[in-house]
Amino acid sequence: PLYWEKKGFRPPSLVALLESIDLSRKSAPFRIKVVFFLALSLKFHSKILRRGFIEGESLDDCIGGLFIPHEVGVRLFELFTAPMEGKEGGFVASKQQKSRMKSHFLILYITASGKGMQVASIDQVCKDMKLDTKEASLVLREAGFVVKKSGKGDTSVNLPIPLKFPPPKRGKRT
Repeated sequence: PLYWEKKGFRPPSLVALLESIDLSRKSAPFRIKVVFFLALSLKFHSKILRRGFIEGESLDDCIGGLFIPHEVGVRLFELFTAPMEGKEGGFVASKQQKSRMKSHFLILYITASGKGMQVASIDQVCKDMKLDTKEASLVLREAGFVVKKSGKGDTSVNLPIPLKFPPPKRGKRT
């Protein structure tokens, strides 16, 4: 058994991604770093999803409760949360921040999958993120990805060149 199979937080999608990395390739260190950052980010994501907020007297307390490196924690809190208002200390994530977090992490997963910017199936990472595959497909289409459903039910994703973004969404007219 490999080290990451024995200890700590290990989403199955990231374990499979690490096992798929060819260590003899030049891009291997970069891909490993992205997978490690994604693992830390998924810890943060699961904590935010559980309650919608993270309690703590200060930013350092909140980061310490997640058991992630300080530099990573500061950046994640800066990007995806806002300080709670009122008597209680802590940080909360709005609906827009959660949506941005989901798209950020899905794109990181695809980046870690290799240079081709394509993934045969995003179903397992969606399970790890507790995210509906339809919602993930919508988020990735908005980012310019082509999302296809296979006959088996797997959802494959790739980034075509040249990029073609969907037209902007318009609000309902009243």
